Amino acid sequence: MGRNRIAQRKRFSQNFLVREGARKLVKYVRDLNGALVYEVGTGGGLVTEYLSNSARWVNSYEIDKHWAQKARSALSSRDNVRVYCADFLQEAAPDDSFIVVGNVPFSITTRVLYWVLNARALESATLLVQDEVARKRCGDYGRWSKLTIESWPTHKWELGVKFPARLFRPEPSVDARIMYICQRKRYLLSGDDLSRYYSLVDIGFEGRGGSLLNSICLAGLVPRRNLAVVASRVGISTDTPVGLVSPEQWLDLVAYLPSM
Repeated sequence: MGRNRIAQRKRFSQNFLVREGARKLVKYVRDLNGALVYEVGTGGGLVTEYLSNSARWVNSYEIDKHWAQKARSALSSRDNVRVYCADFLQEAAPDDSFIVVGNVPFSITTRVLYWVLNARALESATLLVQDEVARKRCGDYGRWSKLTIESWPTHKWELGVKFPARLFRPEPSVDARIMYICQRKRYLLSGDDLSRYYSLVDIGFEGRGGSLLNSICLAGLVPRRNLAVVASRVGISTDTPVGLVSPEQWLDLVAYLPSM
């Protein structure tokens, strides 16, 4: 591979799965049989090939022209695959039910997450990301990000299996892991309750009070004299940092507080 190809691959954060890794990823894809699939990053087309064996249709997006051309050639006999030389993040989500699958370039992971969460017809996303990122987003360290908490009433986040670095070329310095984001068939909150939940999450993660309950106290939602009662009801302390509050405790909190 020439120097220019190496530079481009570095720019696009491309670490491709070897065949063993591609088979493993597709083995663990949720909701694949008969699905409309949007794939993030075609690469050489290995994952796309295996997806097409079970999917109804695969739209695969590869931003690198060189790899898009290689994948089109490799997949030319597949009549249920279309490879686009395009930026996945600039594509509109379909109106019909679909799933997202991808060995996600590490540099665009957060942007892909936002794209997925904003797709109204999404059924599920099976995303291969950095192991540490997956664990952080899914609360595996006992801490929770704002994005996960904010989307919890409408989307479920789950950890999947780990992929050792040896399954990629070039081999990265860290392992990867599957992360699932599944749109709930029935939202945990809706209407005014969901709007109140979003407002509460914004207040909490602003962090003005140094802890979740102190922040909502400063926002005028709970008198300070009542903080201990709220803390007991929700199962946290008055000085619990916002990142240590679980999704279930957030739901308990919004149910317990009076309407905002």
